[in-house]
Amino acid sequence: MNRKTVVAPARAPVLPTLDPGCATGVVQIAGQYRAQETCGNELLQPETADTFNVGLLLSPGNFTASIDYFLFKFEGELTLESSSRMYATMFPTGLATTAANHPCNSATYAALKSRFTFAQDVCAGGNVLRISRNNLNGPETETSGFDVRLQYDFPQVLGGAFTIGAEGTYLEKFERGAFTLLDNPGIVITPPEDRAGRHDLISEFFSYPRVRGNAFLSYSAGPVTVRWQTRYTEGTEAAFGTSVGKWVLNSAGDYVRQDIGKLDDYYQHDLIVRAQLPWDTIVTGSVQNLLDEDPVDAPSQFNYDYTNGNPLGRVFEVALKKRF
Repeated sequence: MNRKTVVAPARAPVLPTLDPGCATGVVQIAGQYRAQETCGNELLQPETADTFNVGLLLSPGNFTASIDYFLFKFEGELTLESSSRMYATMFPTGLATTAANHPCNSATYAALKSRFTFAQDVCAGGNVLRISRNNLNGPETETSGFDVRLQYDFPQVLGGAFTIGAEGTYLEKFERGAFTLLDNPGIVITPPEDRAGRHDLISEFFSYPRVRGNAFLSYSAGPVTVRWQTRYTEGTEAAFGTSVGKWVLNSAGDYVRQDIGKLDDYYQHDLIVRAQLPWDTIVTGSVQNLLDEDPVDAPSQFNYDYTNGNPLGRVFEVALKKRF
């Protein structure tokens, strides 16, 4: 059994984030591209992390297995305020802009309102021209889960050796504390959330499937090894403040948002052949995404989950390596 606990700095802020100057880009929010101003923060502090893991190893005969539990606690995460979360907080769904308790009309949200630039200076979701955000030390984040690996070796089969195995990760939690506005901690722009099993592929650019796995079968005979592997990624759900659908063209020729709920699971099959040739030469050929699986439909700039799928389709690769 292995056990390890570490307390150490995780990251120091890079120089550009300490520069109080601002840069302007573009972000997609509520189905529209809008200007986004990102500003540095000279008061940034290094983030720190407490890490803990404990594992168990088994190796009876030709079978080997391992299971590891990991726990990471981050403090002062180096991150950015989320434009999409700020927008969702400023313009809550179902609350009319004319209502007295709407953030547009509330002194409580004055600091948040000042981050928006509106057309004709009228506070409304459709009038947002620009959103300003800052680098900051974010809330505490705690993530934990399990890594598992299983393998069995058949040393004498058909004149060669077979190996079959699987490995995977289960993400138990990815909890973040309440995210508040830099210049007004009383304004919560993101409530406490568990990001395990959720995604934001529009403005935050993250996807944390609960389950990822890889199963493989390999056969080696003499200088040749053939390996088949299947990758698996569980589908995710939209996080807070994220669009829950994608834009599709209806029969009338108009684009409408279609709710797709939890994303589909993704599978990819690969075939790899490796040959050890004379004169220290190795040739490797592979077919990635052998069955030409499309990436999963998802609400993003590209209408698919670009963090877990393969947008290239079936890919053939050949590599030659020679040692001198």
